[in-house]
Amino acid sequence: SCFSCFIVKKIVVTIYSSLPSDSDVLLLHCLSKDDDLGTHTLMKDEIYRFAFCEKPFSTLFHCRLQWGDKHKSFDAYDAKWHGNPCLTNECKWAARSDGVYLAGLKKFDWE
Repeated sequence: SCFSCFIVKKIVVTIYSSLPSDSDVLLLHCLSKDDDLGTHTLMKDEIYRFAFCEKPFSTLFHCRLQWGDKHKSFDAYDAKWHGNPCLTNECKWAARSDGVYLAGLKKFDWE
């Protein structure tokens, strides 16, 4: 997406399906208090991406991933995080068969 943010940071969140090709699709639903991004379906190796201008100390995007009978809900971006677990202004999440990863590090198991 080709937009810029005035003064504040532009943040990009990507969610990548790194699930086995012969398995269920990945369903994802992300929202903030201002924006509901709807439900999206990812096949293996597909990426869902969204971007926004950060409101310091208040922007929070929450996502729920569902893979067959497994699921995980988590904060995909929180302006209140101490330090930046995303490492850059792009938060790169990945759904793998053993859990949910951020910037290559496992963060969550499936429930």
